[in-house]
Amino acid sequence: MRRLRAAVVLTSAAGLFAGHALDYLLSVPDPSRRHAVLHATGHAYLPDALVAAGAAGVVGLLAALVFGFRRGRAGGAGLGWRRSALRLAVLQTAAFVALEVSERLVAGASFGPAFLRILGLGLLLQLIV
Repeated sequence: MRRLRAAVVLTSAAGLFAGHALDYLLSVPDPSRRHAVLHATGHAYLPDALVAAGAAGVVGLLAALVFGFRRGRAGGAGLGWRRSALRLAVLQTAAFVALEVSERLVAGASFGPAFLRILGLGLLLQLIV
């Protein structure tokens, strides 16, 4: 069970960063302006984090499939997909808010209207992811 949870956490981290990047891609479509906004709001690391998150997502997804398949063959009971999806949605959205707020605090960036638009879209994207 712990290995399956670890696999889900890896996959969740990939979704967190993918949704985070997509949020800024949609919120600030102009590449040069987006680059400036990312640097000003503590997100300069995001392109590199996406590479690491993508690798974690692939490993996590493959591991979850293997461990879940083994557990299913052994007759183990799971939480059920609805309960698991709800837990994951809560985890994803809470992690996104914590990450976005901490990035801006560290960078000394504004929490004004642009932040609220990015936060709102980001929350929606995290639920979709």
